[in-house]
Amino acid sequence: MSEGMTIEEARKKINSIIEKKENTRKTLANIIEKYGYLNLEEAVAAGLDPKDLSEDNILSANKGIPTQIVWVDYGEGYEQVETDHFNKLTPYIGEFLSARENWEEYFNTPVMGAIGKIRIGKQIYDYECKVGKPDLGRKYLIWAFPKLEQKKKKKRLRLHIYGYSPIISADTLKGVEVEFKTLDDIRWCFPKIVGEYANVCVIVLAIVSRLNKNKDFWIMGVIIRGVSSAGKNHLAKHVIKPWEKLGLVDDFSRLTGAYMERNFAKLAVDLNNKILVIYELSRNTPQQLHIVLSEGKLRVGVVDKDTGDPVEYVFEGTPFLLSTTPSENLRTDLLNRIVTVTIDESDNQTKEIVERDSQVAEDPRLAKELDEETEYRARLFATYLSQLKPAYVVVPYAEVLMKGIKRFHVNLRRDWKKVLGIIQASALLFQKRRPRIVVDDEEVI
Repeated sequence: MSEGMTIEEARKKINSIIEKKENTRKTLANIIEKYGYLNLEEAVAAGLDPKDLSEDNILSANKGIPTQIVWVDYGEGYEQVETDHFNKLTPYIGEFLSARENWEEYFNTPVMGAIGKIRIGKQIYDYECKVGKPDLGRKYLIWAFPKLEQKKKKKRLRLHIYGYSPIISADTLKGVEVEFKTLDDIRWCFPKIVGEYANVCVIVLAIVSRLNKNKDFWIMGVIIRGVSSAGKNHLAKHVIKPWEKLGLVDDFSRLTGAYMERNFAKLAVDLNNKILVIYELSRNTPQQLHIVLSEGKLRVGVVDKDTGDPVEYVFEGTPFLLSTTPSENLRTDLLNRIVTVTIDESDNQTKEIVERDSQVAEDPRLAKELDEETEYRARLFATYLSQLKPAYVVVPYAEVLMKGIKRFHVNLRRDWKKVLGIIQASALLFQKRRPRIVVDDEEVI
């Protein structure tokens, strides 16, 4: 009891707190009953402040069972956890690095959640997602309660997550239904690239192959070859832009095995949805990269710096590798796993590039228009890519193609799958225009 407060005043204050808590519970319960989840926007319209909501509020509103928090079109989110966020419902912009299924029972009701690591800004935190298992490899708006929890002898920050929704920001066109019909339409999306029609299309199709539910036909990567200053990095940099806008790209000037172990294996990251861009790949590529491209798994044994105990970290997943190199002597085991394309080094291609550069130099407005058009088309293609769905694909004329093969060299054992993978990727890329059938309750393009 505060100084100067009578017993009656204290009783009224306590009753007011209880009444407010009950009113909050009823408001949230009505919203959950209406939508099947906690529509936070409607809660705010009803006079509630998200910062005043506690985990207890949310659980009690749904009979003690966690419920998903959703706020459609909420565009703000913190990119770091601050001290005044602790124990308060706070929106963050983050990327799930790992997600392991985690079942909990609430009043005889089993609920599937997830635990793992999440990156917010430049920091990585432990999290426990109370509702569902999020996908990896893209950015989300996350609603979470930051909490300090005891872990062995130390207290560590852990996020209790109740909501996550993929971010559709200015990098994609929200609410726009986009359709591309041909490879010409795809090539149109990259106005800063001069020529290189076939190379652009092969790279795009190779990346899209990762939507194939049959992983046997995934393209592991593309290496762009060519002499120095031919434009290899320029091609890679611009082709990858739409995927950068979807938050799927990690680019490096150099990637070491130690980095992969410390930043991927230690975090148990699933790299299936990631694109690794390595500029100027050398012959001395880390063995760890070869292992994940071949086996889709990396196991690393380390000693925990806090406890001194031996720990084994495992991550599964096969990233897509996009790289450039002037080297002709890359390791054979790497070349066997990827597709190589060669930059156009013809005199005519050089003439077209010089002409474009001259036009831009003469007219600053053209440079500005080209920048703006490049940005818009990348956003448009990113929007289109975000609308594509993983699927199985059939190639009804595969045997007819096979009969056209004249020589069955041993390399064909890998290369034929690459050919079929590119064909299937074309169906996935233009899936909105392809017929679908149902096989064993699975939709197939």
